[in-house]
Amino acid sequence: MSILPETNHQKIYVGSKINAQFLQSLLLESDIKSVIRDDGESAARAGFAMDYMNGAKLLVAKGDLLQAKHIIDTATDEEGNLNAVDEEFLAERALSSKKNNTANQAESLTESQERPTYRRSPLNLLLNIGIILYSLYRLYPITQGEELPGWRIALSGGLLLFCSWAVYKHLTATKKSGH
Repeated sequence: MSILPETNHQKIYVGSKINAQFLQSLLLESDIKSVIRDDGESAARAGFAMDYMNGAKLLVAKGDLLQAKHIIDTATDEEGNLNAVDEEFLAERALSSKKNNTANQAESLTESQERPTYRRSPLNLLLNIGIILYSLYRLYPITQGEELPGWRIALSGGLLLFCSWAVYKHLTATKKSGH
């Protein structure tokens, strides 16, 4: 009986993180999703690391294991080292990877610009409306021709503008699923 849950992934490669990332890109070309687990890096971040040179493990789903093994076997020799790879091929892949990353970042920026980051809670909304009403009450004597101190006008006016802007943003934000 194991205390850890049963995993759906199987280890297919152990080696340097760079090699594991290269093999992961080969798998992605065949629409095989994989995970790189680097115990050395995890241990270093936790503060109790030892020197792990070949600590990266490449894991794939058990359903994709045979196809992934075939890809990994053609890309590596018997000892797990990468077969000779053409430098021009690697340079071309690096450039295409940078272009894809730039395109993905631009796409994610437009998606994040389309949806609001958050909506205010009902309590926060009521608080903002209350501050708006109180600021209007504090500025009301100006409409009657009375003199008010400059600090009172600046403070109440600033609160009025800020809270009005917050309520406006809340009311104009489109509600998305999951928010």
